[in-house]
Amino acid sequence: MIKENVKPPTNEEIAEMIKYIDKYRYDFYTLAHILFPFGQPGHELENERIYDWQREEWDKMRDHWINPLTRDIPYRLCISTGNGSGKTAFIAMTLIMILYTHELHARLTSNTERQTQSVVWPEYNKWLGYALWSEFLFDILGTTVVHKKNKKWRIDTVTWSEDNVAGISGLHNKGAHRAVGYVFEEAAGIAAKVWEYASGALTDVNTLKFFFAVANSDDPNSQFEQNMNNPDWNSRRIDTRTLSHVSKNQIAAW
Repeated sequence: MIKENVKPPTNEEIAEMIKYIDKYRYDFYTLAHILFPFGQPGHELENERIYDWQREEWDKMRDHWINPLTRDIPYRLCISTGNGSGKTAFIAMTLIMILYTHELHARLTSNTERQTQSVVWPEYNKWLGYALWSEFLFDILGTTVVHKKNKKWRIDTVTWSEDNVAGISGLHNKGAHRAVGYVFEEAAGIAAKVWEYASGALTDVNTLKFFFAVANSDDPNSQFEQNMNNPDWNSRRIDTRTLSHVSKNQIAAW
């Protein structure tokens, strides 16, 4: 969908964006302020800012991917937090920035198909709408995003099933400036067998690889919680009561 009163970018403007992308490919904090209109007068994001914990996580990703000793290792991230922390917005922004900077093939799922379609995807769709020139670069087809000129450059939502775990595996996208990865939202409810098959797919070399998982975790036996304590995963547990942007009155009411 084309935003009102937005003109298509010129070839010169696209060339300028490509230059910035090349310069800030892994500097997510800077790239977020290029692609999203934080501070723009009259925009919904005029008075919004990147949270401290989000910048810290982006800095860790940057350090992982600019280091030739670690960049070929899949970046695995688990974030456990309650409502209001900005975890889904953080993953949405991150995935979109990877979409802009790499030829991406990613799959997104959550605990249930209904959660994916009615809770998770609307947040991703919102941030896609915020992203610079997204309507001229990508097609949003229901709960799928596809590059206008390259149909292999895409984000797909999928529904997982323990009876057909192979349906979520087999994700490959080998090549320089290409990326491949999974996002598990509401991940505490996703079966361990599904995690296993997804992890096994991230085998391409010379390719940016990632596995992001977020949840409001309350099940110590879930695979999500096992990964929170696994040294192969970068994990962060956020107490929303400590965040400055979260209403303390609402926390007390809950």
